Parts: sequence; C-alpha cells; structure tokens
Amino acid sequence: MLDPARLAPAVAWRAKVGSGFSGVSVARGKAITMFEDGDQYIVAFDAATGGELWRRRIGESFPGRDGSWNGPISTPVIHGDLVVALEPRGRLIALDTRDGKPVWSVDLAAGPGALRPAYGFGSSPLVADDTLVVHGGGPRGTVLGLDVASGEARWAVGTEPVLAPSPVILTLAGRSMVVASGQEHVFGIDPGSGEVLWEYPHEGAGYRGEGSLVPVGLDGERIFLAHDDDASQVIDVRRKGKGFAVERLWRNRVIRNSYNVAVHHEGHLYAYSARVLVCVDAATGELEWRSRSPGDGFITLVGDTLVILTKAGTLHAIRATPEGYQELASATIFDELSWAIPSVAYGGVFLRSRDEVVRVDLQGGEGAAQAATASLGPARSLEPGGGEFGRFVRAVELAADPAPMIDAFFAHHPKLPLVEGADLVHFVYRGDEEGMAIAGDHIGARLEAPMVRVGTSDLFYYSARVLPKARISYVFRRETDAIRDPHNPLGTETLIFDADREFSTTGRLLAVSELRMPEWELPRHLREPDPAVRGSLETRVVSSRELGDVVFQVYLPRGYATSDERYRVVYYHGQTPRELSAVPRTLDNLIANGDLPPVIAVFSEARLPPTPAYTFFWAEEVVPMVDASYRTIAAARGRVGVGGDLGALHAAFIAFERPDMTSGLGLHSVAWLDSDWDALEPLVGAGADRPLRIYLDWGTYSMHNPEEGWDLRSDSARFWRKLERLGFTLTGGEAPDGDGWASWRNRADVMLRSLLATRAAERRE
Repeated sequence: MLDPARLAPAVAWRAKVGSGFSGVSVARGKAITMFEDGDQYIVAFDAATGGELWRRRIGESFPGRDGSWNGPISTPVIHGDLVVALEPRGRLIALDTRDGKPVWSVDLAAGPGALRPAYGFGSSPLVADDTLVVHGGGPRGTVLGLDVASGEARWAVGTEPVLAPSPVILTLAGRSMVVASGQEHVFGIDPGSGEVLWEYPHEGAGYRGEGSLVPVGLDGERIFLAHDDDASQVIDVRRKGKGFAVERLWRNRVIRNSYNVAVHHEGHLYAYSARVLVCVDAATGELEWRSRSPGDGFITLVGDTLVILTKAGTLHAIRATPEGYQELASATIFDELSWAIPSVAYGGVFLRSRDEVVRVDLQGGEGAAQAATASLGPARSLEPGGGEFGRFVRAVELAADPAPMIDAFFAHHPKLPLVEGADLVHFVYRGDEEGMAIAGDHIGARLEAPMVRVGTSDLFYYSARVLPKARISYVFRRETDAIRDPHNPLGTETLIFDADREFSTTGRLLAVSELRMPEWELPRHLREPDPAVRGSLETRVVSSRELGDVVFQVYLPRGYATSDERYRVVYYHGQTPRELSAVPRTLDNLIANGDLPPVIAVFSEARLPPTPAYTFFWAEEVVPMVDASYRTIAAARGRVGVGGDLGALHAAFIAFERPDMTSGLGLHSVAWLDSDWDALEPLVGAGADRPLRIYLDWGTYSMHNPEEGWDLRSDSARFWRKLERLGFTLTGGEAPDGDGWASWRNRADVMLRSLLATRAAERRE
C-alpha cells in the first residue's frame, strides 16, 4: 500500500534501450523487456540498480506499420527461472533468466494456414500453473496452451484470427480459468486441459475493441470487456448445472476508443474513454466522474492508488475513489512518447518510453522528480500575448468580479474567434464547466487540447498560430460532446470525424465551426450560381451483384438535353454529399465561366467497399450503366476519377489497376495503410509509362497524430515524390487548409481544370 502523505516520485535509475512497445516484467530481482536497435533483443536489468545483466538477440528488425515504432509489441512473462517472450513475427522464445541463454522456441507463424496479425504478434503470454497461454490466431488456434518448461503444444482453442489481445487468469464462480478473446468470442478455458468452459459472442469490432481486448475481472462473477471501439460491456458468468451461463448485464459508450486496459477497485472501473479519464460504477455502467487530467495514458492500480503514465511522459498518482479526481503526486519522467502500462514491484514503478526504461520510487523522498508538465501530445495554448486579448485576460485574472468585464468583451466581439495580427488566433468559450477542450484540424486527429481557464472565472481560451490564408474546421469539447463555437456564425460539416475526433465511417455528418483567416477568400466557384446556368441532377440505382442496390446522383450540364455532343465523365469515389462537396455548384460555375468544358459527374453518398471489390464494382457495373444511359465518351480519355481520404485509395487503385478505363486521377489527402500501399505500389510502378494526368493536394492541417506516428501530410508529399521519380506530370501541392470536403471543395476548380482539357483541346481530340 502507498502512503499518500509520503508520495514523492523519484527516479531511481534510467537505462537506454531501443524502440518498441514491450512493457517491463519484474520478478526475481530482475526487470526484463524487449526492444529493437538494428536487431531485436530481450534485455534484463538489476531491478534495484538498473545495471544491465544480459541481453539476447531474438531476431532481425521488425519494421513498424502505419506510423508505429519498429520492434517488439508484447510484454514477456517471467516464470521461475524462465522468461518467455513473443517476437512480432511469431517466434515464441524461452530464455533462462539467470544468463539469457535459450531454452526453447516455437514458431507460431509456421505451418499451413498460419496467420500473422496485421501489426505483428502482440499478445503478452501468461503462465497458469505450468501451462503457457498465448494467442496464436487462425487455424493453429485462437488461444494456445503449451508446456512452459518445453514449449510442447498441449491444446488449442478456436480458429478465429486475432490482432493483439492478451489472456488473463480469473476466478469465476469459484473456479480459476483463463479468459481470452478472439475476433468474435470470449472464451473461458481450463488451463490444464484446454477445455472450453464457456464462450460468449462479444459482438465487438475495431482495433481498440476486439483487436486488443483484455478482459478485466470484477468480483468473481462479472467481467468487463472493452469489446468495441465505440462501446464496452459487462458480462456475468455463473454456474448452471455442470457448466456455466453467460449473460450481458450492461453495454454503453461511457468507456470507449482507448488502447488502455481498465482497472477495477471496490466496485468501480477506472479507464480512459477516448482521451478522458473516467470512473464508472461497475454494477450499472453509470458515470461517476470524468477528468481531462492527467492526459491520455495507461493505468496500473496500487492499493487504493491509480498510477498513470501518460503518453506525454508524465507520471501521476491519483486516489482511486468515486468521489472525484484527486491527484496526489506527479512527476515528469520522459521527454519522449510513452506507450506501455506501468509495472509495480519492490516498492517501485517500472516505466517504458520508446527508448528508455526507468524505475521510479513513488515514496522516494529526497531527489524527487520535478512536478509534471506535459511537453508532448497535443499542442498547448500559446500565451495570449501583449495585444488586446492578452491585456483582457490579465485584467480578468486580477478582477474581484470579472463577470461585467467578460460581458463587455463578448458585447464588443460578437463574432469569434478573435484574430490579432496576421496569424494569432484566440478561440474563446464561456460556460459553467469544469474544463473545456478544443479539437480541430490544427490540433490533429484523435486528439484534443485543453483550453485555459482564466483565473476562477467561467472564461476559457486557446491561442494558436494559424496561417494567414488558412481555413480550418474545429469544435469545442465539453465533457463528451462536440459543440460548435456559439460565437462563430461560420459553420460546416465533416464526414470523416465523429464527436470524439475519431475516424468515422458511419456516413453521419457532424456539425463543426469554421475558421476563415482574414486573407482567405471564398473561391469563385463556390458562390451560388445564376439559376440560368445550372445543370440538372438525376438519381440512378446500380444493382450490384455483390453490393445490392447502390444509389448515385448524376450531374448533367446545362444544355445536355438539347445537345448531341458526347461528354467526359468525372467519377467521384467515396462518400460525396451533394451540399458539403458542392459538386453541382462547382460544375455549374466552372462551365458557365468557360473554365471547364461541359462534363457529366457521377457521385454518391453511399459507403462503398474497399478495393479490390470496389474496382470491380466501378469498372464492371457502374461505368457500363453510365455509358449505356448517357452520351459519354466511352473510352479512357473520357473518364477521370476523383477521391479524398479513403476515396483517394479507391480512385488510385482504379487508375492504376484499370489503366484502360481512365485518363485522369485527382487525389486529396491520400489515406492508406501500409498494407494498401504494398498492393498499390507495384501497380503504380507498372503504369509509369502511360499518359495519366494526376492532380494531388493536401492541407497544411490535414489529418495527423504525433502520438500514433502517422501524418497524411507527409504521406501525401511522399507519394508526390514517388510519382515524380516515376516521371508522372503532377499538379497540386500543399494548401493552407484542413481535411474533408470542407477543405477539398476549395480547390476543385484547380483540380478539374488540370484533369480536363479545354473545350478547344477536347474538340481536337
């Protein structure tokens, strides 16, 4: 137990390692973890002094995917004089803890039908009695039991694939068992025999849901499951006759969207929901409290204290109580990103960042680390400066009664945000809230930044530098709600984010506020066109063999009905809402002004499947319908494809996989996983000698997340350089904008002009 009165975190030792997500296992006086430094290693340190005892190479470099670090993912387990670790390629390795010498190894990825998870094997093994339990995945077994001394197989359960879940040992209804999850089920397993005592269809989805599901035991009969990216549940496991009965007790969205594993203490769950720490009544699922402090991270329970390591590298001791957030102590430990659960042993906390292992004594007394101040994560607010807003903030801080002063400010500034100079922006909110945050293009995806409360008033602000010609979208985050800025009359919508600033594929639009910097101008093609120049819209249904009926809108230019011309077709891939994308308005204006020859456009608001199913659907079902129904130029020179984000992936695959069917490719903010690029890259290389027109742009504020290591801005720029090296002619580049159709539509004129020939050139063809 920790004595709250004596909490004074102090770094006892610090050791440099290499990259990896492996946590630290501590037993028998040793602290053991895995890392990569050119090759992959297991390393053992003296738990008391930090002296390195041994290290053992376990394999070649394992490159990270989609922005993740290189190196091991899982955490080793120590059992007696053995340490067993799972290397990300699937090699399960047992070493002697005394000297690191190999004892046995098993390749989980060997054999017919073996499946490697998308990001490598990441299950952290455990030992139940003398059985080593680990997730395998696929035909070899969802969950595997091996003899811990020899590595010989004992049993296998299920054939479901897995990503990175880990098994646990729980006592349920008086019986000790292993509880483990697959893509579809949670299993209760006898560790000795492998008998499945019960199984339950968890109905989960998502990488942070079923993909990394670690069951959390509650009280001997109930289990908490963060089974879905967007929800969690509690199930009850009871004796029924000679077997067990499983029943769901509750399911809700209070705990969601987090890689963190929840902890249970005296009837309450403590977990992260998105980036907010919450306390939830485990019996009912009802929220007790939430706090944006201390920032997103990973939790361990020590007695009555939550010990949290944030991704920003700060350590916090927090009282585990439903009465509210009560921080007891904090310290800054790392100046780099941290992504591992703290381990507790011998009176110390063992922590892992990307490249370091640290022991912290929570009751260290003298030599305590400095108070925590996050230096990583989302950008913090700038100081308000010495201008009008800075003077106002300082006056509010000093005022005995700031309310009249704040009233006067809003009366004088009925429209916000407040922009000072060329690029300093002050986002301002007033409300009786415990805390406020801001999320938006300038902050990043899956991120939010806390707003600064001014003194003890009800005024909050966030100050940032934004390019003078920029346009971005943002929301204020009040508790779990995303709200538009009540003092900003400019608003738009987004398809790509939900209220948590998580990626959305639901097709539901989210209302957001819009910041238009003083030097930004509304593009001419987005203005309302004269009714006399408007084209028409028709609805068409494509009856697909695989997808059923899919609804499309077809734009026909003014004069189509009385003309005998044949027209080029612009195909918009991905969800393209008519009003948000402004496709009809854009085409009306560009055609009327002579900036574009009359064209047909085909777009849809339907969610469409990933490649290659979509490529077949488009080439064999959509295009034939359009060519049969309208006067089109039914050849490659008569078709161009446009897409943004995931729609860019659809468009790119079509352009390079079916070069006989399209002559132009327009891309906004390419968004694809490494696995997508693995499939696309050879197609791009093979098409380097064809005359394909390519337009590619991205925003200065396009989607990025420094915590997860990915950035659509750098991905788009890298793809640009790749295309240049292959000899393609490119137009586009970076623009001072954000992401989604509210951004992409602003450059539709440049893109369409670059992809479609002028009327004179069209006639010459």
